[in-house]
Amino acid sequence: MKFDLNPEVDKYLKDQINKQYINPKQGYLNKPLNAEIYEKEIQSMSLLRYNMISKLVEKVSIDNIINLYEKKLVTPREIVIFYIKRIIDQKKLNAIISINPFALEVANSLKESNINKMPLYGVPIVLKDNIATKDDMPNTAGSILLKNSYVSRDSFLTVKLREAGAIIIGKANMSEWANFMTFDSSNGYSSLGGQTKNPYGNFDVGGSSSGSAVAVAANLSPISIGTETSGSLIYPASQNNIFALKPTVGLVSRDLIIPISENQDTAGPMAKNIKDLAKVLNVICAYDERDKKANKYYVKDYTKFINKPIKNLKIGFLEDEFIKNEYREEDQLLLDNIKKLFLNEDIVIEKIGFSEENYNINLMDLMLYEFKIGINDYLKKEEVKSDLSLDKIIKKYTENKKKFAPYGLDILEKSQNNNISKNLYENIKKENTKLSTKVLEDALNKVDAIVTISNYASRVYSCALFPAISIPMGFRNNGEPIGATVISRKFSEDILIKIASFIEKTI
Repeated sequence: MKFDLNPEVDKYLKDQINKQYINPKQGYLNKPLNAEIYEKEIQSMSLLRYNMISKLVEKVSIDNIINLYEKKLVTPREIVIFYIKRIIDQKKLNAIISINPFALEVANSLKESNINKMPLYGVPIVLKDNIATKDDMPNTAGSILLKNSYVSRDSFLTVKLREAGAIIIGKANMSEWANFMTFDSSNGYSSLGGQTKNPYGNFDVGGSSSGSAVAVAANLSPISIGTETSGSLIYPASQNNIFALKPTVGLVSRDLIIPISENQDTAGPMAKNIKDLAKVLNVICAYDERDKKANKYYVKDYTKFINKPIKNLKIGFLEDEFIKNEYREEDQLLLDNIKKLFLNEDIVIEKIGFSEENYNINLMDLMLYEFKIGINDYLKKEEVKSDLSLDKIIKKYTENKKKFAPYGLDILEKSQNNNISKNLYENIKKENTKLSTKVLEDALNKVDAIVTISNYASRVYSCALFPAISIPMGFRNNGEPIGATVISRKFSEDILIKIASFIEKTI
């Protein structure tokens, strides 16, 4: 199968297809945790009723589900049973690691009087399995070693979702340790959940928020939450034909999220349409004093920026020789088509370019240093009470490497053995900031937003802590989804939503 113009990119994708579909490794689970709890409820729903609900939520959205409740065409209980049945029926996708045993209890407790008071009333949602909940679902980062790691309270983000009326129906599979286990990893593989599959065919599923993306793409959940350190929301969204927003770091709490980088980590929403994305962002943007990077300001009603004029915006297109070296065959055509959309509206567009050093930012040393500190701190938390540490995790993997770490654990070992001093770490962070923030700020002094493809610029925007949005743009000639990415300055999520809304309604 021919993929790309660049032989290195071609080689990478062929390797991923081989790992994900031709020779996939097995996970510990053969079905989501707690699936058996719902057998009776699933059997109690007739096929006729299931098919009726399936038609009602065919073009699923938050407004659609709440409207069904208002018209009494379906109940929250039925919606939960419907989606859990879909999860179990589509278990071959390996998108879900665990099902919430209390989901029906939550659905039954919702008061009709709150339908118009709660923005996510009765809406099912899936969380990436590195985001803690107090339900009987372990918080695992996909690791078999954390399959019994239950957390005693909800993460701040989870609290906000519950307050808005969302029903957490499960935890999503992911690239183990958010792709920070080995350089030889398979996107979407975890030793606990197995290999997540792309619902559109034998294409790279992307990572590390693989299950969160697939859950939305395959309608296993209307919305989901993923996390990103560098590309982990944007890439799987692009690969699965959905929207995702990587917020400015500090906009969304990282409380009780298994970390990689204290500096760069963030959670973000994933959805099938821009309005749902904005609605979820409204809910999860809130100040949390537990998060050192939390920001008290810049929180807006992001739905207000949908269907707003963009004529006053200037749009940059990232087209330098270094990024073009990463292009696949349809990428330039996609960018040209997006340019036409803007030019048809008389919007000013400009060519933007970065230098090679901007793409070669030293993220790895920064993350090796931060991960060791962050994971040990997380495991020692009162709410987690684990007897594990990074050192013990490595030893346990090594004892049964073939089963627990089939692709290796070299990144974990490098993190444990790193001798990076605090002073060197601060210097690396300072240099990274210079290489990422300055080049983006210089570009964004000329334009309001920068357009590129998929995760090609993720190292730059993620290191600068800037926001980015992935917009589904259809499919490549072989049927593989493709997405555009738009980047803007810190706390300019409103601009990203405005642009995404324009593209969504125009294409």
